[in-house]
Amino acid sequence: MASALKSARDDIATLWAATTPPTATGRGYYKLTGRTMLDGASGHRVFWFEPVGEVEALDFTPSMAVVRYRFSARVRLATSGLGVDAIFDAVADEGVLLMNRVNFKDSWSAGVRYCQATGWERELADSEDIELAIALVVIAEETDGA
Repeated sequence: MASALKSARDDIATLWAATTPPTATGRGYYKLTGRTMLDGASGHRVFWFEPVGEVEALDFTPSMAVVRYRFSARVRLATSGLGVDAIFDAVADEGVLLMNRVNFKDSWSAGVRYCQATGWERELADSEDIELAIALVVIAEETDGA
């Protein structure tokens, strides 16, 4: 049986891909599926998930463990040609939007007890792009697969 963590990741990816951006609504969010990272306009609003950085078992039963996972998702924003106020606005608007999509979701896939976006950090990427590193916490029920 697949980990409930992968279900939570897929739920988030589906949410974000269906999200209408606050500006330039003709270009939505899309998940990076390959190995090539695009820069500039062609990489605008691409997102991906980094491998889990922290795992903590919270509870055990004979057939299940409750596990907390901490990891992050990255979202690339193209900023070429934008002024400082427009960059500030884009980071604020899109960061809040993506966090809220996770935090206000009312139901998750089976085995996912809790999912929260706890904040983000802005990082400079190659070229003039910005990456938002959105911190995520998932608490999931993991079974032995039997």
